Amino acid sequence: ARPCHPGFDPARRQVFIVGNEAADADSLVTAYAMAALLESADVQAVALAQIPREEFRLRGDALSLFRRAGSEVAADGSPMRMRFWDEVDWDVVRTLDTRSLVLTDHNKMTKIVADVFSGKVEWVLDHHADSRSYPDARVDLDESLGSACTLVTEQYLAKSETLPAEIGILLAGVILLDSRNFDPQEG
Repeated sequence: ARPCHPGFDPARRQVFIVGNEAADADSLVTAYAMAALLESADVQAVALAQIPREEFRLRGDALSLFRRAGSEVAADGSPMRMRFWDEVDWDVVRTLDTRSLVLTDHNKMTKIVADVFSGKVEWVLDHHADSRSYPDARVDLDESLGSACTLVTEQYLAKSETLPAEIGILLAGVILLDSRNFDPQEG
């Protein structure tokens, strides 16, 4: 089945959540999990990957994690509830005056993202050195962490939200990957 993404809901504010341009497991999962957390009657949360959907199959760790977590996936293994860069009508997105952006696993927009979201960053969740690019945005940044998934997990806990099993498996899986299974011999 080809992923089908409905249009944008005019009754809600669109919040796009995007990981870094490498679209590694940390970036993909944090965008996906934050979209699940932010989705509400007032917010249409859109998990977004900075790659074409056809490239997802090259990310074996993410492919395996989404399948193991029981996520709804397309025939190629890509998550159905994630939009990929090549699937978005960017002319339509530019017309969404109340759109905003959440950056996960990075804290400075790439040029292609900035072309659509300049001045629209509302939140940054990251574990890399702070570029201090968005002084008006909420910034949750901790360079001591191995994974941005830890920050997303903390957001679920702060909202007293129970982690759905799918989201818990995804977040824990990436935390283990990014921390090399907590093995001190791995550095």
